[in-house]
Amino acid sequence: MSNFYTYISTLDMSMWMIIISLVTVAGYIMQQIVKSHMLTVVFMLAFQVGALVINYMSYELEVVPLPGPEVNLIALSTIGMTAALLISLLVMRLVNAMVNTGRRKVGHRT
Repeated sequence: MSNFYTYISTLDMSMWMIIISLVTVAGYIMQQIVKSHMLTVVFMLAFQVGALVINYMSYELEVVPLPGPEVNLIALSTIGMTAALLISLLVMRLVNAMVNTGRRKVGHRT
C-alpha cells in the first residue's frame, strides 16, 4: 500500500491533468445520465480511483500496452474508469436490492 502512495506522489502535473480531464468529462456525461450531483461525485471518485489503480498496476507489473507514455496513460485510465463504472453499478444494484428486500410491498387493490 505504501508503494501505491509513493506512485501517486511521484506523478507529474501532466499525468494529473490527463487523469483529471478524463474524470471530468466522464463526470459530465454521468451528470447528464443520472441527474444527481451526489451520485455524480461518487462516480467521479470511483473513476479517479480506477484510473490511478490500473495505472499503478501497470507500473508494478511492467505492462506497457502502447508505446507512448501519455497514450499509455490515457488508454489505461480509460480502462480503469470503465472497470470502476462497472464495479460501482454492481455495488449500487446490490445495495438497492438489499434495501428493497427489507421493505414491505404494498399490493394494488382491485
